[in-house]
Amino acid sequence: MGPVEKGFTLLEVVVAVAVLAVGASVLLYVASNSTNRVYQSESRISALQLIKRKVYDIDANGTLNGFTIEEKDKTFDLGVKERKFIVKDKNGKEVLTFYYYEK
Repeated sequence: MGPVEKGFTLLEVVVAVAVLAVGASVLLYVASNSTNRVYQSESRISALQLIKRKVYDIDANGTLNGFTIEEKDKTFDLGVKERKFIVKDKNGKEVLTFYYYEK
């Protein structure tokens, strides 16, 4: 019998590298998806702050951190008034639509 060789075969190394590559790609996907969700959450929070200012007449100009707000009013029977607020980001993309009803 010949001497016992120690170490890894080329096939074992290739399989280990492939497993590590798959694991790393999954981690990168999760990290990028989380970053995107954080940005969306921050955008919605800014949009809600802008709507709150508009509803309570705190800020009359309708802009906050580059977001703009568009307001549409409609009156229904019995004097119910619908106020629709559409918040758009810097690129004009709709971030949030908020309906507010008052009598």
